[in-house]
Amino acid sequence: MATALSERIADLVKRSPDQMRTEEYTAVAESLLSVAPRHALVFGCGRDSELWCSLMPAGGVIAFVEDNVQWATSVPAPVVVTRYKGTVERWREQDPLAIMDCAPIISRVPWDWILIDGPRGDLPKAPGRLGPIHFASNRDAVVLVHDCHRDLEQGACDTWLPRPFRAVHHLRLYDRP
Repeated sequence: MATALSERIADLVKRSPDQMRTEEYTAVAESLLSVAPRHALVFGCGRDSELWCSLMPAGGVIAFVEDNVQWATSVPAPVVVTRYKGTVERWREQDPLAIMDCAPIISRVPWDWILIDGPRGDLPKAPGRLGPIHFASNRDAVVLVHDCHRDLEQGACDTWLPRPFRAVHHLRLYDRP
């Protein structure tokens, strides 16, 4: 991987040590570069959003889905602001189709690369990633899911993405079905 990209990833890890690890950022970047998607979708905006935008191949489109308006305004790409109706503590009882109010909007695009790094899922009242994982499972796309060490993410992936994956710490990488 190019030195400049490695330096950008090192800077991200330094500024946000509680987010992805170096190996995880590297795996996401390598996946995005190797797939060269025409349509990439990222659930969750953050300090790494600019990096994902910069790695998009020419002619490709990258968009984000975010539930926090402050994060949504910080991204140099289209952002669909959504509201999640579920919570981590009740994920087993919820209908995954009813969790995201943005599903009809983002379903119109043939996404071929999807990164799920949001919404927040580390607290009982947080939305968790049930909706995004279910959404991604119905697409002919490379899918990457962060924080798969948590019950919701692991359970949802095991249920809706029952295909082989490669794990890099708390990140799962699924090739196209």
